[in-house]
Amino acid sequence: QIKVSFFRLSLLYKLLSFRFWFFLFFLAQELKMTVAQLTERLTQEELTSWAAYFDIRNEQEQKAMDQAKAQGKAMSGRAR
Repeated sequence: QIKVSFFRLSLLYKLLSFRFWFFLFFLAQELKMTVAQLTERLTQEELTSWAAYFDIRNEQEQKAMDQAKAQGKAMSGRAR
């Protein structure tokens, strides 16, 4: 049996809600729309697809930065 306090549930809801609103404002800015325009024009499927796109893009950018750091460290080690 799983016991979850109301406080934890409400905190989780607020966090998810904050992340959702943050994403809406971010996407609206990217698409040069207001949040109202965005929510009127895009379906739930489109919003979900955009969220997945940005997650994947962020992962790829992070991997590229990590690789560049690793290469930089390798190069600085050779210079010594």
